[in-house]
Amino acid sequence: TWTVGSEASAPGFQGYNVYISEFKEEKGIKVNSSPVKGGNFVVTDKQYSGLKVGRRYYVSLTIVQDSGGKPVESSPSSPVEKIAVPATNMTP
Repeated sequence: TWTVGSEASAPGFQGYNVYISEFKEEKGIKVNSSPVKGGNFVVTDKQYSGLKVGRRYYVSLTIVQDSGGKPVESSPSSPVEKIAVPATNMTP
């Protein structure tokens, strides 16, 4: 979960790409198939096959904007540390 910023009202805003990595220094693997519009996205083992409960992961975002018909990504945000939890322990 993240707070949607003012970029969401900018012309050409398409959404966010979500990346996950086991290492803070890496951008990671994109886990969404299309830009995420809102401030909530759940990563499952279907999107990231190595996902293990209790393991530490780093999640970062990029902003996706339309630039003349071509999607352009921003630099990634600073990674946020998350611990994987079973789906039964998730809160909305």
